[in-house]
Amino acid sequence: MHWKCPGIFFLLLSLLIIGIGRAVLQSDRVTLSGHVLTDQGAANRAVVRVQADHTFTITDAQGYFALETASFGKPLIVTAWLPGYINGGAEVTQ
Repeated sequence: MHWKCPGIFFLLLSLLIIGIGRAVLQSDRVTLSGHVLTDQGAANRAVVRVQADHTFTITDAQGYFALETASFGKPLIVTAWLPGYINGGAEVTQ
């Protein structure tokens, strides 16, 4: 199998932080949004999920995602995965 650049989701970390700034509070739910990029550009159909939870979504063709999860009081780890790439992730605080 040909592995692509190991730094694939490098930009996910900073972009998630920007996305969290736009988190929308909905009673006991929070919507996290962001943009997942690879060294080749937008990460189309990447799986984005909250670590240790079953909550996940798939990025659109431009690499954008919106992920609704339960409101949280301690940091969460949000990860992104795309076949052929190494997982990336970021710690998210509310």
